Amino acid sequence: MTEAELDVPALSEQITAILSDPAKATAMAAAALSCGKPDATARLVALVEELAGLQTTKDAD
Repeated sequence: MTEAELDVPALSEQITAILSDPAKATAMAAAALSCGKPDATARLVALVEELAGLQTTKDAD
């Protein structure tokens, strides 16, 4: 679905379809969780600090 196609009725239809199929909802949740990065915040902070010159390498103390 493109952003242009996303309106209240279309979104409501998608939500209803997901909520009416628990197995599909569970599969979608598992797929979303598998894409997560538990250490994303720490990785982002390290990258910003490195780019700002606050830390020159990952091993710097």
